[in-house]
Amino acid sequence: MANKFQHRTRKNIDFDWRFCLGDAPSAEQPKHDDSAWRTIDLPHDWSIEGEYAEDHPSGKRGGFLPAGIGWYRKTFDCPEEWLAKKVFVEFDGIYMNSDVWINGHHLGHRPNGYIGFEYDLTPYLKPGDNVIAVRADATLAPSGRWYTGCGIYRHVRITVADPVRVAHWGTYVTTPEVSDSNAKVAISTTLRNDSAAPRSVTLISAIVDAERRTVCTAVAQAAIPAGAEATFSQNETITAPNLWSPEKTYLYKLLTTVKEGDAILDEYETPFGVRHYAFHADRGFEFNGRPMKLQGVCHHHDAGPVGSAVPDKVLERRLRLLKEMGCNAIRTGHHPMAPEFYELCDSIGFFVVDEAFDGWKQTKATADYGLYFDEWWQRDLRDMLLRDRNHPSIILWSLGNEVSGKTDEQTTLMQNFVHEIDPTRPVTCGRGEDGILDVQGYNGHGGKPGVLEEVHAKHPHLKIILTEEPHTFQTRGFYRTQTWWRDKNQPRFEVPNLTEEEIFFDGALQYNSSYDNSGVRNSARNSWRRTRDLPFVGGEFRWTGFDYLGESFGWPARMANFGILDLCGFPKDHYFLYQSLWTSEPMIHLLPHWTHPGKEGVTIPVWVYTNCERAELFLNGKSFGVRSIGDEMYIQWDVPYEPGELKAVGYKGGKQLVEKVAHTAAAAYGIRLEADNVQLAEYNRDVSHVAFSIVDRDGHLVPHAADRVTFHLRGPVRNLGLDNGDPLDLSPHKVNERKAFYGMGMGIFQSTLEPGDIELTAAGILGETLFDRQTQVAIAVSRAMLRGEAAARAYTIRYTLDGTEPDGNSPLYTEPFVVTQACTVRAAIECDGERLLSLRADFAQGVKPKVIDLTHGNRKAAKLERPVGPFAEQIVGEWSSEGQTLIFA
Repeated sequence: MANKFQHRTRKNIDFDWRFCLGDAPSAEQPKHDDSAWRTIDLPHDWSIEGEYAEDHPSGKRGGFLPAGIGWYRKTFDCPEEWLAKKVFVEFDGIYMNSDVWINGHHLGHRPNGYIGFEYDLTPYLKPGDNVIAVRADATLAPSGRWYTGCGIYRHVRITVADPVRVAHWGTYVTTPEVSDSNAKVAISTTLRNDSAAPRSVTLISAIVDAERRTVCTAVAQAAIPAGAEATFSQNETITAPNLWSPEKTYLYKLLTTVKEGDAILDEYETPFGVRHYAFHADRGFEFNGRPMKLQGVCHHHDAGPVGSAVPDKVLERRLRLLKEMGCNAIRTGHHPMAPEFYELCDSIGFFVVDEAFDGWKQTKATADYGLYFDEWWQRDLRDMLLRDRNHPSIILWSLGNEVSGKTDEQTTLMQNFVHEIDPTRPVTCGRGEDGILDVQGYNGHGGKPGVLEEVHAKHPHLKIILTEEPHTFQTRGFYRTQTWWRDKNQPRFEVPNLTEEEIFFDGALQYNSSYDNSGVRNSARNSWRRTRDLPFVGGEFRWTGFDYLGESFGWPARMANFGILDLCGFPKDHYFLYQSLWTSEPMIHLLPHWTHPGKEGVTIPVWVYTNCERAELFLNGKSFGVRSIGDEMYIQWDVPYEPGELKAVGYKGGKQLVEKVAHTAAAAYGIRLEADNVQLAEYNRDVSHVAFSIVDRDGHLVPHAADRVTFHLRGPVRNLGLDNGDPLDLSPHKVNERKAFYGMGMGIFQSTLEPGDIELTAAGILGETLFDRQTQVAIAVSRAMLRGEAAARAYTIRYTLDGTEPDGNSPLYTEPFVVTQACTVRAAIECDGERLLSLRADFAQGVKPKVIDLTHGNRKAAKLERPVGPFAEQIVGEWSSEGQTLIFA
């Protein structure tokens, strides 16, 4: 879509590109034959389209996904009137080592895959068809310590403007003095004159409020030499300003008009906010005159099944989930994000620490930015600062993350460089040097007991935030009562075991407990307690908000478990811990789930997170007492397990405010679909997230379900990717099926430009695939309308138990049935005479292995009691010579 003023056109060109995976000699030439190439839309990440493999060079850092080379070509029409203008193409990000051509003319090379750039097309354009060609080279891998993605994974635009115009990223708006009565606004505008003669123009800078009412206007005369730029300063005052904050995201706009006589040459729009803040060495962070803690997370750029090509609606959903948790700050980890990220932070309400680099001169991964740092850091850092400096959400610039090869000289050089371009914001760094940076950022080492107090005592002038703390692990739905530390020999804040012996034995050894008892040096609760209670600490940024691909423990894990939300965006239990600490709307959450067959009579620690004053726990109507929420930030009851209803009730001032109920689930019976958008627009940007859950006959989640769900799409829609949050699930994403992980999974679906109803059908053969004496099998079909009204559908299900394909003579499925021996169940789902789906599930009889955790230090191991097979797919590793122990590096 074009954002079009009368005198400047900004046109998105994301659609209908041609793509070739692999090198393509001469593909930069306009007459190159690309008829056999795929037609794709941007943003596009070819890596996430591939399959996981242990031998991919990206390795555990890149999540074992493919790298390589990719070519893109785009043909676009150039109207005659454009030839009298200046025409530019702007890429928000290409990963990585990109080269761009127009009509065979090389425009430039950029190694950095995370910062946007602009090229001038004007000298090489011709009327009619023109061809942009792009080569992205990610052959050298791993090129990052996390999943990077590959290709043109961000938006692309063409800008058409007058030769005399506002320069690229040419406006800079600051508010040097702010009070309740007045805000002084300093405006710096860089104008560019690409004509052959000097030009004298009038520069009009009008500030409008959120209703586009003019607040104030500044006018200046500007002389610009031929073929040059000139920067002009103007000052205005906003009376009784509306201040921007995370709670009230009020934005003004600067409307810049460039006139020559009565002729308008250019129009340009810059959103900005009015706010004031400071970091203090003794009292932390103050914003708009009041003390505040940064309740932050670190954030990588990928989004699970879509990889790094994140649609705007997917990014927005993720940020709103963080907002609902009470998060008010995000540190970009560890590079600049896409422009829409900052726009959303401005509008939703987050503070941002905008980070430039992961490392400096020395590489952290084999082929990362360290190879290019000396030559490119000034160019890339300057571009980030110019692009992002008008966003009110950004409160800190970060030079890097745990930089290797760091020196006082390099730190000072880079900080001064930032101050020259933007003197209004302080500079930090994840684990920067004491006493050099404006704000001292502490990463993992900040989690050591006493380190912050010691630094503050020795250096009371330092301003301190925790840029990456705490690091804790959780796997959604997985619990252990024994505490686990990644680094056994590091100083830490102890977390006691919840029981003398472990009571849970499900799942894989690479999973991490969803009690707050699995981490690095610290727990989430203790970390926030310390941040809250130390007045000189401005806030903390938890690693991380979401699980992210890469930086894994090693094959077969595609990721680690750092996130508060999983790859699908499903909240883990920590989400509700933070919500209880960071929000005021009454809430309550209990854990673990209450489906534990075979544990009757076993005492289970039940935790409650709540922001109420007190809570009461009931099991099958019996009260276990009312307890107050204290400084431990949770309430625990030790409850002998019995199936039924577990309920937590929150009270304040004697009044019941909120409750949460967990039910013991029966056998799997159906599939529940929940979509966040049931009226997809006729526009190929709209997205629906559809969660699928395995439920029993009463609709209760079956928390251990791992059944495979298969999807059928009808209508103008495409599958962007499926996931379930399982760190060990190496299934490809761009397919129509996914196993549930602890009962749940997610599909992301995007509309196209065509009209028509959109219908999603999901089906699966449900049941315990490894059973002792018998198991119940259900064949479930469910559907969700993603556009239009639900028409009546009659589904016919036929099945077999011997592995043969069902036909018209096979039994009709009507109700769940019981199997008592190994078999292969196949099912055919038909609707209105059309076969929609074919399903298969293998059931085996045997004793499930009981996993006894033998983990020690960084090495994971487990012993299997009665190791008979077949075993659950999640139990992986190498057999020792005794044949009894699984060993994990």
